Parts: sequence; C-alpha cells; structure tokens
Amino acid sequence: MMTLEEALELRRQKDEERLHRKRERQRLNNANRCRSMPTDEYRVVLKAQGGVCAACGTDDPGATRTMFCRDHNHETGAFRALLCWNCNIALGHAGDSIERLEQLIEYLKKHQ
Repeated sequence: MMTLEEALELRRQKDEERLHRKRERQRLNNANRCRSMPTDEYRVVLKAQGGVCAACGTDDPGATRTMFCRDHNHETGAFRALLCWNCNIALGHAGDSIERLEQLIEYLKKHQ
C-alpha cells in the first residue's frame, strides 16, 4: 500500500508531466503565429540552436511565452535566429544598434 507522501509525490510527477506536454503542444501550436514561421521550420531552427536562445543560451522563452521569438533584421526583414523574450525586447529597445549596446555595456561596467 502506498503512503500518503508517495501518493502525493506520484500525483506531483504526473501533474508535471501533463504540464510539460501541454506547454510543448502550446509551443508548437503557437509557432505558426510566430511571424508566419511554419511549425516544422520552427522545430528545425530551434533544434539547430540546441533548444535555447541564440543570444543568451537560456532554454526559457521568457515571460509567459511558450515559444521563442523570431528575430529578424528590421531593415531587410531577413530572419536571424530565435531569441528569448528578454533578448528580443532588449534588441528592440536598443534599436538593433551595436553602438548603443556597447555604450550600455560600458555604462554597466562603470556602475558595477
């Protein structure tokens, strides 16, 4: 007979597995909404990136996201990579400016 603790642990594990499957389904379903990137293409790119953000290496898409953002060059529209929400927002706020990002790095170093 199973103890209460064992039953609770089994239930927790099943809930985690169910949540993981649900998130994966959402990630794949939402991939079609990712700037019109087909699900198959999204899977290939994400696998090629090792399942992580191309910029910072996290495996968490960020915020309440279930998928990574499709980053693109705003001048040419060319796809670059899949980024987590935080990296995508940071690039957007910096206007994709290398100079601005370098200035921010210097600022952070100065004020450590």
